[in-house]
Amino acid sequence: LGAAWGDNGVKIFSVEPTRGSIAGGTRLIIKGSGFSLNTNAAGNEIFIGDEAKCLPVPLHSNTDQIACKTTALHKTYKHRNGEEYRQTMEWKVSVRVDGVKNSTCVGKCVFSYRNDKHTPQVKYLYPLAVQPGTIMTVTGEWWGSALNEHLPSMEIPRASVKVVNRNIAQNQANNEPFGQSGTRCLLFHDESEEPIGYYKDVNWGERNDTFKCKIMGPREAGRYNFSVALQGYAEGDWDQGESKFNTEHTWVSDHLGDRFNLQYMSRIFSVFPNTTGLLGGARITIKGEGFTSDSSKVSVTIAGTPCNVLSSTPTTMICELAAVQESALLPPHSPQPGPRGVRQRLWEGVGNVSF
Repeated sequence: LGAAWGDNGVKIFSVEPTRGSIAGGTRLIIKGSGFSLNTNAAGNEIFIGDEAKCLPVPLHSNTDQIACKTTALHKTYKHRNGEEYRQTMEWKVSVRVDGVKNSTCVGKCVFSYRNDKHTPQVKYLYPLAVQPGTIMTVTGEWWGSALNEHLPSMEIPRASVKVVNRNIAQNQANNEPFGQSGTRCLLFHDESEEPIGYYKDVNWGERNDTFKCKIMGPREAGRYNFSVALQGYAEGDWDQGESKFNTEHTWVSDHLGDRFNLQYMSRIFSVFPNTTGLLGGARITIKGEGFTSDSSKVSVTIAGTPCNVLSSTPTTMICELAAVQESALLPPHSPQPGPRGVRQRLWEGVGNVSF
């Protein structure tokens, strides 16, 4: 529930911006007095009505100002024609300080979630399986001004595009000035600082845009979410936030039913030695990226024969090859089995192969 109002020295003078994305991620600046010296969530707990919270950004907060990022709005409302939407009336913003002192509003202390141009939208992502260096193509709405005015040299960017961990509960925002913590998807070429790709749909004006970005790395292979966060349309107007994603074209579910929208794949650079006897016992060193430090998550087979993982780091795995069993050999030219997340091929009758 929202914090009660009281007069104990904690005051809110203003909240900027006063509207933002239903997907959260809008960066609020709350100015006032009497905020906690403890600038994290234990010191300042920020409420937006009785529905949502705003996660404090400690690095950008002090006793007279709180920087925070809104959380997503999950409650739905209905139009008169019965169609569901997520757009609220203005809600009061309040702060509970050190768990006991509640703020008093002496100015304009409101915020509203808006399911319109204040919520950027991602319609399509391609490809959905990536490696470091992959060029992503992203199409959506309401991005024109933020992408046009975003520059690599900005201290606080107008656009933040990243690969982020999924299903992580937070009670405090990271110290990123804008957007989420994660691996960046670069919007600009390193040397020229020119956009990798940005296209406007001339039939829709600013409502339908496509940009391209370059996935950075490495990351551990697995399932992740994609984050596109944007700031507003004019100087000083920060009234956007995280994008919402088209359910049909940008989400898939794993075997547990958990949603994700990006698969990160490992890459293998070399295998040594690349020839050995049939009786097993050889120690094989596999070098690449996107591996894991948890060897229990890894299984390795070579031509269908198990290779027991002895150690694993993000870039190197060492395994001990078992003896070859005829039953484990695959038919010629058949695909090598294995979990999604690593590309594999099978060659027969070759030696001295450079991987």
